[in-house]
Formats: sequence, structure tokens, C-alpha cells
Amino acid sequence: MKINPSERPDPPPYQIPDENRAAAIRRVLTEYLQVEPLEPQFARRFLAEEVRTFIELGSAHGPISQLLAPAGVECTAVDRDPPPGHFVPLMRADLRAVPLPAASVDAVSAVNCLYFLGAPRDGIREALRLLRPGGLFLASSPSRCHDPEIKKYITEWGVPGPFDAEEAEGLVAEVFGEVEVEVEWWNLPAYVLKTHDQVRDYFTMFGYPDPEAAVADLGLPITITKSGINVWARKAS
Repeated sequence: MKINPSERPDPPPYQIPDENRAAAIRRVLTEYLQVEPLEPQFARRFLAEEVRTFIELGSAHGPISQLLAPAGVECTAVDRDPPPGHFVPLMRADLRAVPLPAASVDAVSAVNCLYFLGAPRDGIREALRLLRPGGLFLASSPSRCHDPEIKKYITEWGVPGPFDAEEAEGLVAEVFGEVEVEVEWWNLPAYVLKTHDQVRDYFTMFGYPDPEAAVADLGLPITITKSGINVWARKAS
């Protein structure tokens, strides 16, 4: 399996959404999403594994932690630039250098964040360091070919990124070594956009350029397909 180069400049840092974009995100996720978000599935798996301590790397507002904490799991959300309104214990830190002891938690997740690193192995190595022997790691990332229905509007559609679904399994397996890596591919008709305002919201949420061109061109309604991968790996005992 092809592996990305070990070193490249970090991509542009994540920008906390302004109020216009934040409002679009809320509408897209609450009104246009047609499938269950991934986070409840992840939380169910961690609970089934009887995880008691958990770190959510690149957490933003900590969606997995918010689901696990009410079940008694000790959660720490880690983000370099956390958004306002977090609801679980939050640590402001780079996910490549978390100021917590080695081998200290049962599970670590890195969902939709490793592609912000030019060298995503560094983030995976930090997750491995934090895990206790036998601990469970989750990485999730979209495909470089998601949103095929609107690919002509996406400048970097199909272009390899630092950590996309096509590379994720190999990168995790390389860092974790001789352990079994479990892979779950997903390809879902995720969003239905019925109006021009909904198209604008969707393009605003994902930062796609030129929403007005799509508004003028797309036939409505349109279903948008999301695809990606979940990679689960267990630290050797």
C-alpha cells in the first residue's frame, strides 16, 4: 500500500467558524443530514469495549466525549484551538504532544483531525504513547473522493492529502506495528439539499468555493454522498 511521504509542511490550520459559517453548520447537521452521525457509533463501540478512560484528540467541542461522559467514562478532549462552548474537560494542546503520562488511558480517538498534520504519523505515535497495553485507537477520515455529485466545484477533489481514507490504514498499521488493524469503509447518501439556500449552507459549511455557481447549475433536490474510513487498532499487550 502506498504511504504518504513522512514529512511535508502542515496544511493551513483549522479556522474556528465565524457566526455565519457556524449557523450554516448547525442547519446542515440538524436539518439536511439523512443518516446517523458517526460519533454515536464510535461511542457505542467504546462502551462495548468497557473503556473507562478516553482521550479525544483534535476534539473541537468533543462530540464523542459528550456521549461517553454520561456513562461514567473519564474523558479528556484535546484541541489546539478549541471552539467556545465545550462540555467536557478540555486540554488546550497540540495532538502531537499531549502533556499526559504514557500508557495512561484505555482508548484514544483521532477523528477528522490527522489530515491537519503534514506528518500524520506523529499524531498516531502520540496516540500509541498515551494508550495502555491493549488499549484501543480509532482514526477516521473522509475519502479524497467524497462528494462526487459536486466534484467539479471542489478544487482538490481526488487529490491525495496527508491523511485521507485511501492512506489511513497503511499509516496506522505502520505505527502500531504487528497488531491487527480493523477497517470499516463507509459510503453513504448523507445529505439531501432541496433548495438553493441549502446548497449555500452546504458549501459554506465545508468551505467550498463559489456556491453561487452551484446554485445556478445544480438540479434540485440533490443527494450528496459521503465516503471514508474508520481504522481501529489495539496497542500490543
